[in-house]
Amino acid sequence: MDLPRNSMCRWLAELGEKVQPVVDEVFEQMKLLPYIQADETTVAVVSERTQPQKSSHNC
Repeated sequence: MDLPRNSMCRWLAELGEKVQPVVDEVFEQMKLLPYIQADETTVAVVSERTQPQKSSHNC
């Protein structure tokens, strides 16, 4: 199935808006903890098909 890229981007943006209240509550609960740990392992990301991979924390 071939889906237009802009459709998938729009779906993800809409999903992000819908789950934002849950994300906000998770962060509020995390702030109550004595400490927070994070995994800062980088992830290979290809921004366009013609560009080489680069390392990023944002996927």
